Parts: sequence; structure tokens; C-alpha cells
Amino acid sequence: MPNLKPFRDFSQHDVINLFAYDGTATAGTLVKIDTNWKDVYGESLSLSNLSSAPNTMSSSFVPVGKVTRTTVSTDLAIGILLKNVIEYDENGTPLIWEPQLLAERDAVLPQQAVPVLTKGIVLINDIDASVGGYPTIGAAAYVGTNGRIATSGTNRIGTFLSQVTENTNNGYCLLRLNIQ
Repeated sequence: MPNLKPFRDFSQHDVINLFAYDGTATAGTLVKIDTNWKDVYGESLSLSNLSSAPNTMSSSFVPVGKVTRTTVSTDLAIGILLKNVIEYDENGTPLIWEPQLLAERDAVLPQQAVPVLTKGIVLINDIDASVGGYPTIGAAAYVGTNGRIATSGTNRIGTFLSQVTENTNNGYCLLRLNIQ
């Protein structure tokens, strides 16, 4: 699975916080929209209309819309996850009861809003080189399979600003993400 290094350059205006992720995922996973962000009544959820939402237990914002990782190269990606989505720590402790541990891991829980980056510069690994090979400087980046970024494909998502540090999936490279 892709992984982001802490080196990132982006504006908060290019981050979408309207969707949740079902299951677990690593930061850097390329995602697409799975479920609409509006509720079953056709109204977006907000603090003002939560009293009319069924099964509401708190006044916290609960995203109804979901994203899921891209599965094939023809998927329309909306961005990459900026945080890991995890449920348990390395010792099997449920992080729902440990918000400080969750924050220390820079992660969110499944079903919580996850930040999705649409535009910026990131340092990422696990490039899908199965078709187009490893990226070269200035090469186009495309939607790959299983949430990965590829060097060839149908839907362009950005430009590689460097080569990978080593010609393996563990090698990192700079990516200028620009999803329209």
C-alpha cells in the first residue's frame, strides 16, 4: 500500500473533509467516491438538522459520504488520503477509546471524516510500475490499481517531480498532485 512521508506542500483549501473511509487504509492511498455525501432525505448533514436524522446519538458531524480506494485504472479519483485509517494499535488496543494514541499516530478511525488531498506536492512510494515502468522526472502520473499511482493509464492525476529513490515499490518519489 502507498505511504506518504511527512514532506508535503499543500493548501488546506485543496483538502476535502466531507467523506469517511470504510475499513483501514494507509496515507497516500488514491481514493474515489463510493457514496454520496448527502443523507437519505436529500439534505446534507449539519448540526442544525441532526435532530431529524434517524439514530442520532450525538451532535458531532457524522459524514454519510464514503470514499474507497481506486480499483482499476479507469476509476475517477478525487484525491489521496492524508491520514492513515486504523481501528487498533500494534498491541490490538481499540483506538476508539484512546483518542490521544490515535492523534499521536496521525490517524482517523473508520467511519470518521478523513482528509483527502486533491492538489499539492507529496513524497510517496509504492508506484504501480507494472505497465509504464518506474517514473522519470516530468512524467505524467495516472490512476493505478488498488489505490496506487501509476506511470501510464487513462486518468491523469499529476506529474512526477523526481525519479524513485530505488527501483522497487519501496522507493519514494516527489509527486505534484493536481486532480481536476
